[in-house]
Amino acid sequence: EQIIDTFCNLNKQIGIDPYYFFEQIADSIISQNSDYRNRWKNIETYGDACHDQFVSEIEWSDFKAFSRIIPQLPIGSRLQLSNGTSVRYHQLFKHCNVSRVNSNRGTSGIDGSTSTAMGAASVYEGVTTLISGDISFLYDSNGLWNSNLPSNIRIIVLNNGGGGIFRFINGPSELEELEAYFETPHHLDLSLFARIYGFEFYRANDEKDLSEMLHPFYENRKAAILEVITPHQVNADVLRSYFKYKI
Repeated sequence: EQIIDTFCNLNKQIGIDPYYFFEQIADSIISQNSDYRNRWKNIETYGDACHDQFVSEIEWSDFKAFSRIIPQLPIGSRLQLSNGTSVRYHQLFKHCNVSRVNSNRGTSGIDGSTSTAMGAASVYEGVTTLISGDISFLYDSNGLWNSNLPSNIRIIVLNNGGGGIFRFINGPSELEELEAYFETPHHLDLSLFARIYGFEFYRANDEKDLSEMLHPFYENRKAAILEVITPHQVNADVLRSYFKYKI
């Protein structure tokens, strides 16, 4: 009890071996009849139900696309995430077949995501998937220029017409200059990048397309890019509504 009381006094620092600390408090924790675990499980169950119901109701968007992509990742494969929208969406989904998830933070956030994924695929025999936003993908497109192109790389590009992250983070989303100077919209044809660098190319314009494309995208034995086009105007509203959703 003395150790616990002192530990909870946050203006003091105690130098102690962690094994000794937990050994001292283990018996008192185990002996207490606490419903903490049950309460936590109830909250988790309710949260899962809200998540599933929300996904079933929302329109075509980045969120809906992720809800279809994540469960279809090959078992035992590895996942690379670009910054920063894909990281934010991925952490909202708990069902994932991959054995490892990685991401890297460049000097300006999105630097080097594609290059990192290409390197990761080259040292792993299984499938490596990169999920990237369109601006991250374009910013590091030279990462595709590889004389030893790994055939196990799969790149999924969420093309929402610009830097969609700026529509839901505080600050930029409230500025008049959002579209011109933060989102940096483009009209580039991503299929041309696939053609230049020797990738197979697939494009999904809606949920039906995506569901049909994922199987051949992964069954194909060559390096491949899947462009998923989503409406940038609704993505931020859908994501914000997720955190307020209740059933």
